[in-house]
Amino acid sequence: MDRIQSLEQLAIMGDEINSVFTEQFARETILSCLFTTKMRIRTGAKVFVPKLFHEVPVLLLPENKPGVNDETELKREYERRRSDRTFLHHLWDQTLCQTVEIRQSTFQVLGDIVWPEDLEFMKKLVEQLDDPDSQIRVEVIKTLSTLTTGLGNMDVFNRICHMFNDPDWTVRTAVSYALPNVAGLHGEELQAEKDRERAIHEQVQQHDRLRQLAAGTHQDYMTSGRRGSVSQYGRRRSSVTTEMLEEKNRRKKSVEKTP
Repeated sequence: MDRIQSLEQLAIMGDEINSVFTEQFARETILSCLFTTKMRIRTGAKVFVPKLFHEVPVLLLPENKPGVNDETELKREYERRRSDRTFLHHLWDQTLCQTVEIRQSTFQVLGDIVWPEDLEFMKKLVEQLDDPDSQIRVEVIKTLSTLTTGLGNMDVFNRICHMFNDPDWTVRTAVSYALPNVAGLHGEELQAEKDRERAIHEQVQQHDRLRQLAAGTHQDYMTSGRRGSVSQYGRRRSSVTTEMLEEKNRRKKSVEKTP
């Protein structure tokens, strides 16, 4: 009995080791593609980065760590969040030592991963507004705009307002586009745009259903008895025409035989 329990425990440990190894291998592989110098590979890798996290956006850790007697699911949730935050820190640390082009790609990904309520990483992003490279400043402004659209985050808003004095015109242009979003002025407009897209999608679906219904009705009509009656009418008309022609030929022959 003890041997059987030992084997079961070993099997469980083997599954956990395999899962952790697979997760780590996938993360390292995608990061190596994200940090490559080839732009096409980076573009493809950006799509997969959010899928490397258990939950997006990456949430904060609970204030209290689960105890020994807590439920298993609670422990698993804590471990998933801990794993995500560890990987997010690793992604950030690796980003800072990359070239400008690679950092631009990574900041675009962070806009889909970071939680706007995560003050730690929001602060890290705001600090990048002081980067000496103007391309990085522009990309950070776009990322902050994506994260705070419709939220009215005044801290980020005030910080970006100072970027109007940036010596680079591309940065000032990015600020002019980002400020309405960061201030929350476009929140209702974005929701209205989503409602319009949803209404258009429903209209398209309804149109497709009506078209399918019309096609099905036509098919039913062609295979119903009404089509048969039409065909029978056509056959009756054809038979009457044949009889008339035969009668006409008989009369013609009788006329020819008459002296």
